[in-house]
Amino acid sequence: MADLERRVQAAEHQLKTLRSVCIGEFVLLVAVAAAFLASRPVQAGSPDVLHARGLVIEDSAGRARIVLGAPFPQVAGRKRQDEGSVAMVFLNEDGADRLLVGEGIGAQIEGKAHPQQQRSTNGSAYGVTIMDGHGNERGGFGFTALAGGGGRGIIALDRPVGDAWGAWVDDRNDLTGMTFNYSMPIGEYQPAIEIAVQKGRPFLHLKDHQDYARAEISLAADGKPALTVSDGKGKQLDDLFAGAHH
Repeated sequence: MADLERRVQAAEHQLKTLRSVCIGEFVLLVAVAAAFLASRPVQAGSPDVLHARGLVIEDSAGRARIVLGAPFPQVAGRKRQDEGSVAMVFLNEDGADRLLVGEGIGAQIEGKAHPQQQRSTNGSAYGVTIMDGHGNERGGFGFTALAGGGGRGIIALDRPVGDAWGAWVDDRNDLTGMTFNYSMPIGEYQPAIEIAVQKGRPFLHLKDHQDYARAEISLAADGKPALTVSDGKGKQLDDLFAGAHH
């Protein structure tokens, strides 16, 4: 019995060894095949390249959940049917847009879609847009390229009614800045705090609801600081650093 047990153990050991060798050979074969396929030049007309105008990924209930295309196709069940773009859109189970990656479309605010041309900077805008559970835009980041060159890069977070906070780099105005905005009705936009550098001049503005800078701290090109206060019409009343200049 002892001799039989030793023979069984030896056979099991050989079987394990053989299994390991087979697995190793299989992994090596897959690696070699992958390297060979990766090194092959892929031609546009070859069977390795898939050509399509659009793609729709559905969940187990048959609902469209990811829509991709150039432009992405219209699908039944998606709440927005007004506009398409070269992008990939992720939908929730109710058909509301939750995430868009690619060319931007007009913002939806409180259930109403606003055309792209009504935005402050027009051009070819690509980036990422995030939406709430009803498809309303709540932020994102992207770059708007202008036909003449350059453009504007921006990161933003939104309230339900519009922009709340944003940071941007604007090539046209040589401006890098950040704003904290008042909560305003739809269609109205008013910064409360602006922090920026424009043409080499850094400044901070505290603004009222009429867009007047009631207080400004800035640094001139010669290095002189200024802290000015103004009235409700934008007229400067005082420079609190005037007596401290050297």
